[in-house]
Amino acid sequence: MKLVRSLRAAAHLDRLRILGLCANADLTVCELAEVLALPRGHVMGHVRQLARAGFLLGNEQRPQSSYRLEVRQSLCRALIASRYHCEF
Repeated sequence: MKLVRSLRAAAHLDRLRILGLCANADLTVCELAEVLALPRGHVMGHVRQLARAGFLLGNEQRPQSSYRLEVRQSLCRALIASRYHCEF
């Protein structure tokens, strides 16, 4: 069931875009919302879901929490690689 929940968490175009962006840099919800041209609340919901599924890690070092891709998650690596045709 955990695999199914993880796949469902990543099975949305906006969440895949968030994963792709967070693979390259630590980004806040505000930064993600600006780049994606989506409402901040919408992005926050996606980020929470991705973090619960283990795809994103939060960084509390900045004034606002930033998020980055959890690269140790093999499923996450496979999804990003297939989406962006790259190798990790």
